[in-house]
Formats: sequence, C-alpha cells, structure tokens
Amino acid sequence: MLGCSPRTRRRLISRRVQHFLQTVRTPQTSLILNVNALSPVNEFYSTNESRPNDIAENLMNLNSSSESESSDLSFSVSDTDSYSSNSVISNNHISLNQYLKEWTVTHNITHIALKYLLSFLPAFLSKDIYLPRDPRTLMQTPRKLEVLQISGGHYIHFNMLKNIRNKLTFGLNMAYTESIPILKKIQAALENPFISISIGVDGIPASRSNNSQFWPILGKIDQSNDRSPFVIGIFYGNSKPSDLDFMNEFVRDFAQLEREGIHFLNKKYTVRISSVIADAPARSFLKCVKNHNSYNSCERCTVHGEWLGRVVYPIENCHLRSDVTFLNLNDPDHHIGLSFLTKLTVGPISQVPLDYMHLVCLGVVRKLVRQWVKGKLKNRLANKDKKLISNRLLSFRKYFPTNFQRKPRSLWEIDHYKATELRTLLLYTGVSAFKDIIPKSYYKNFLLLHSAMYILLSEKASSSEWNSLAKYLLLEFIRGVEQIYGSEFLIYNIHLLSHIPDDAMNYGSLNNVNAFESFMQKIKKYMHSSNFKLEQVANRITEMESVSHHHTDLIQIDYLSKKIFKMGDNCFCLKNGSIIIILRRESGESCYFYCHVFKNWKKLKNIRLIADVWESFRSQN
Repeated sequence: MLGCSPRTRRRLISRRVQHFLQTVRTPQTSLILNVNALSPVNEFYSTNESRPNDIAENLMNLNSSSESESSDLSFSVSDTDSYSSNSVISNNHISLNQYLKEWTVTHNITHIALKYLLSFLPAFLSKDIYLPRDPRTLMQTPRKLEVLQISGGHYIHFNMLKNIRNKLTFGLNMAYTESIPILKKIQAALENPFISISIGVDGIPASRSNNSQFWPILGKIDQSNDRSPFVIGIFYGNSKPSDLDFMNEFVRDFAQLEREGIHFLNKKYTVRISSVIADAPARSFLKCVKNHNSYNSCERCTVHGEWLGRVVYPIENCHLRSDVTFLNLNDPDHHIGLSFLTKLTVGPISQVPLDYMHLVCLGVVRKLVRQWVKGKLKNRLANKDKKLISNRLLSFRKYFPTNFQRKPRSLWEIDHYKATELRTLLLYTGVSAFKDIIPKSYYKNFLLLHSAMYILLSEKASSSEWNSLAKYLLLEFIRGVEQIYGSEFLIYNIHLLSHIPDDAMNYGSLNNVNAFESFMQKIKKYMHSSNFKLEQVANRITEMESVSHHHTDLIQIDYLSKKIFKMGDNCFCLKNGSIIIILRRESGESCYFYCHVFKNWKKLKNIRLIADVWESFRSQN
C-alpha cells in the first residue's frame, strides 16, 4: 500500500477486513481425499495453488491388464468417507488469536490493517474471548532487535538453534540420507546419526530507486519433514557486503553445533553442512576466488581463459580442483583470500554445487534463445520462423496444468522469461516448439542439452552409467556450440556444463540443490514502508517463527468439480506407470470418476532418437 492516498489505503484495509469476516463466518464444505496413487505427469508444483495431499486410494486397484491402448475406466469414492462439514474456526483445533496470527502472516497483512480490525472486532464477539488491541501484542513482535554494524551495513542474527529445533518437531526422514551419495559418505565417517543443513546465501535488491540490498543467510534441514527454509541472519546495506565479516555470527554458532551436536527426543545428532548454494557472483564472493569473468575463474578445474572480445574457455582436459588443493591454496591465480568455509567442516569444492537454475536456465538456455531471436545475423531466425514458434508456444497454454507456475509465452518476450519458464522450454515445450522450424543443426544441438539435463534432473542422475551419458551429451553440446556459434560463445556458463554432472553424482537429481530463489523473493514483500527496512523484515520473520502452522488435509469440494476437469489438469500418472485422463464425475450414493487409461505411451518417436544417441555413446566407450 506504499504510495497510496489515505482514501485508497482505507478502502484496501476495509476490503481485507471484510474478506476476513466473511471467511470467519462462512462454514466451508470440504472433501477429504487420499491421492498417494496419483502424481502429476510433470514435476512443477505451484506454491500458490492449494493441492490435495492424497486423492483416491482406490486408483491403486485399477485393472492394469487392459489390452486396449485407451480404455474407459471408473472408480468411486464413498460419500460417507469423503465429505465433512467444518467451520473455519473450531475451538478444538485453533483459537481465534492463532487464526488471526496465521491469517496475518499468510496474507502479509500490515499492522495498520490489523490494528483497524482489532479495534472493532471485539464488538462482534463474546465477552469471554480476549483480543489484544495492539497488533504487536497479538503477533509477538519483538520490542528490540540487536542490530550489528558490520561489513559496511547492518546485520541481524536470529536464533539458529531455536529454528532447527522447531523444524525437528515436524519429524525426521532419515531415509533421505541414504538417497544422497555425499550424505552417505558423511554418515559413514560419523559415529552418531547426523542431520545436514543446506545453506543459501545471495543478494536481492531492496529498492528500484537505489543500490540498497539484502543478503540473507538461509538454512534448510534436509532430513526434516518440513523442508521450508528458515532465516539464520540477514544483512542490509547500500551495496553488497564489503567483506565476509557479516558471516562471523553464523560461523561461530555453526562451529559450536558441529562440536556439540543437538539433542532431540533423547537422542544426540551430529550436525553438518550438506551444501552451500549460491549463484556464480555470490559463490566467488563466499569462496574468496576470482570472479566468473576472470581468466582463472573456473571453480572445478585449472583451465586458463582466452580473450576473444570476452573471456572464453577452450575445450580441453585440465587438472580438476579438489577440497584438499583448495584448502592448501595451491592455485594462487584463483584465490584472492581465505574463505569462511575453511573454518567449518565442509568441502569447498564438493559441497558447493553449481546452481543449475542460474547456470543452465537463466544462463545457457536464455543465451541460446536470445541468439535465435536477436543475435548475430548469421544465427538469427527469420521473423516468420519466430512467429511460428511463438504461435506454437501460445497454443500449448490451454493444455498446461496448474502445476506449472507459468504458462508459455511468446518468443518475443524472451528478455522477461523467468527461470521456471526457461526450464519448461528446455525440458518440455522446446522439443515440440522448435521442431522443423529452426535449422536441423540448431535443433540437434538443443536436443543434446535437453536430454542431458533431463537425466541430471531425474532420479537416475547419480547412476554412473546415466551420469556418464549425460556428461557425454553435454560435451557434445559444447563442441556443437563452438561449431555453430563460434568460439566466442564458449563463455563461463557453457564451460561449467562439463562439470555439472559431478554435482549430480554427489547429490542425485539437481533439484536437490536448487536455489532458495522463491523464498528470497518473499523478503522484499515484508517491507510495508520505506523506513527501517531491515527492522521491518526482521520483525516479520520473527512473527512468522512464532506462528505454528496447522497443516490440514481439507480441500474445497470445488477442486474436483472445477479444476481437475479443466483441460490440462485432468491427466495423471499412477504408481503402476499407467497414465489416465479423467473425463467426468458422477455423484450419487458414491462418487464415480470416468477415465481413459493409456498403456502404450512409450511408443514415441523421440524415444528412437534417444536410443540412437545411447548406442553411439556405448560404441565409443
């Protein structure tokens, strides 16, 4: 509500208050369903859409022996098991104060709006219900924050041990350790069971009108059932931190955790860092090495760059860096200082993965498509071809399920594409949208990148055979890039593609070491005025920590009747590998869903292309 007139601000506050009262007073009919048998065909889960936790366990009883390629099928959900009427506020589950706190945090309500609500809401309630008049009392806003002046800005440190204990109360999934190769190695060297924490550090601008920015330190417990990030500390300044002194509080606390471990449910757990996730500029800053545009900037090998209007990296086999050579500072041309990572039990090479979101999606894919749209004349597509591709992409929109956060856009808007759109273009839509339009050499080169990243983002990424295939495909892609677009195209991001399979061998699917980008974007939304920005963000974070989120399996009954039958949202993959399309629903004593079941979906033409590449790879090895 920044920049609004007082009249507009009052109107917005009134609308939010009316929405709250309507939510409180209106009971909602809900549907409880079980969907362990169902998983969307794609991997994109929207963070803004409510999705049922489980739907129709009866789907597991489907007859998988149908002989037809597409057959009708129906299953039912009993009404007596599926429907229940629940008021939004129930004394048995959640108090009004708790609901108000959750509502405020979830919808990012300002204290001004909350104070306006608290001023008149008691008049509508029983005298037995107590509501504080001050929103700071309700939200448990800290009265005083300890702000440190450090690294050319201001820093606030949060209670990391308290946040870790809160996450542990959701329960632990220790099987996760066995699924990640590098965590298995760490566990083998320890006597006690251990929990690992992924650390994320990056900068985000605080304003468009100046250079002020936040540098949050985020954490995520890998084995916790609640893997949402928590804030360890946050730096704010008019530029990036001048040095790494703002990390001192984190290093001190985590070094103590490494020594003493943590006790939970009468059991002692060792604590270790599993990964430090950041983009290329942040990684070079945290590791105290040369920037990504320097001659000796590669974090994984000792290749020396060449100048061709920009620094490029030739295709050659160079000595690989290791944790030991990094700690010994063996390459003085690469290091510019001593990193804080040397003070903790973490591998500065093996446990600082390359962030594929920035490297591949925002880096390589965007550069490729920009080269086709507005690059050099010899590589640029004709306007009619760009229009054909754009029309294809737009035609896909009506088939896209809501699991994808963003639907395809025109190729003319490539400069505004987000990372998730570029990922969709690489893994899903690009194979069809570019076919028979762009030159064959461009298309085959794109398919090499598509196939390699599809492997590295799958569950087979850490399989030695599949990982070797992905690395072979990426090396062929880099050679094709040099032949098609010239040596000046072999920039830092292109070169690092040859090293990214090593991270998949350590962590499995690259989705396991994805950036904290979506959470970091929320930090800017915590600011409600232009004064005391750091304190505002710290207060909102503290309020969020004080709210105990109540996870519920209730979803609105309209979900199945409205969303699941929308084109694109009615296709599911079952655990037995069958793909079904839900056609319609009929209600009576029981609720029936009529579906098509597709058996021979593997008979696709692209499978032949991948098989040919696979045979070529095996013949050379």
